[in-house]
Amino acid sequence: MLCYPEIKKKDNFKASSCLAASNNVTMYKCYSKSCTYCTTCNTLLYGTCSNVKSKYSSSSCLLLDAQAYNATENCCDGYYCCNTCCSICKSCSGSKCTSYKCNCYCCQQTSNRQCTQSTFSCWKAAAIFEYRVDTKTYKSSLIQDCESTYGCVDDFARQYTIGTTYPCYYDPNDPSTVTLTTSYSKWKVC
Repeated sequence: MLCYPEIKKKDNFKASSCLAASNNVTMYKCYSKSCTYCTTCNTLLYGTCSNVKSKYSSSSCLLLDAQAYNATENCCDGYYCCNTCCSICKSCSGSKCTSYKCNCYCCQQTSNRQCTQSTFSCWKAAAIFEYRVDTKTYKSSLIQDCESTYGCVDDFARQYTIGTTYPCYYDPNDPSTVTLTTSYSKWKVC
């Protein structure tokens, strides 16, 4: 199923040429947490995961001021139900019976599950394009979130070389809106 915005781009956007004027890379901090299956955390050794996370950032990805930040720290994440046990019940209608899980309860738990939290460097690559419509020059950027894969940044820089001109398409009703492709997304569902 095609989306109206894609049809609009394909049918209405005008062809132009975009010059890759510059590119840049922005580093930001990412956050992840992984936990053991059912290991109880020693609260005398480790702080709570929420306290450890707030020590580094208040959200999963914040911009860094200067340099990369990589840290891993154990933490305690509170109560966790590791395994749920259920009875098997039957429901019959006439001669046909169906079995289903019922009367479920937590049969294995830990009062404080042990986890590991990590903060690490992530990157966003950006290419700044310039293009002209009539007598006015416009600038637009294409941004690729590479997360923690720095090779993605290198690939992006190779794909959009500074000083190279690329085909692009602008919206004649709003020339500040530009795209590098008017192809339909085969995977897109609207």
